[in-house]
Amino acid sequence: MEPANASDRKSIRRQEKAAALADLQRREVITEIMATRPGRSWLWDILAAASIFSSTHVPGDPHASAFQEGRRSGGLALLSDILAACPDQFI
Repeated sequence: MEPANASDRKSIRRQEKAAALADLQRREVITEIMATRPGRSWLWDILAAASIFSSTHVPGDPHASAFQEGRRSGGLALLSDILAACPDQFI
């Protein structure tokens, strides 16, 4: 994606449309995956592996803790997308 030219309204609007389309497509993919039991199970496994439901602290190893927290951050982003796209299917 090209950088936005803050002085060009058309450039900004084009980037806003592209971002909205990307968001819609992401929600459609997640909704399709969540529509099936195996899809929900697969996403649950990813969320669990990302430690979003547990502590990421590794006693005595701040580097490992930071790494685990990075994995958790990705999992939380995925959870956010799931809850935005189809919160009823997550439950």
